[in-house]
Amino acid sequence: MMNCELRLVQFRSPKGGVMVGAVAREGNFLNLLADTNSVYQLSMDAIRSNVDLETFAAQRLSKDEVDHNQLESENRLSFLR
Repeated sequence: MMNCELRLVQFRSPKGGVMVGAVAREGNFLNLLADTNSVYQLSMDAIRSNVDLETFAAQRLSKDEVDHNQLESENRLSFLR
């Protein structure tokens, strides 16, 4: 059994697009995933690549961070339609 610690968050960008971040160990920040428009897209790309989701997401992690509290205060974490 895998030890799954990956926590992904899908949210709206300032321009209204969709972005995905991985919760950093501290929990207050998200590290952005490059070339990722949704958790669904990330999952499908991982399946097509025959790589587990955690490994695939780690390959896309960037050093860019977003403040989780700011996303929440700007109501950018609400369910996406």
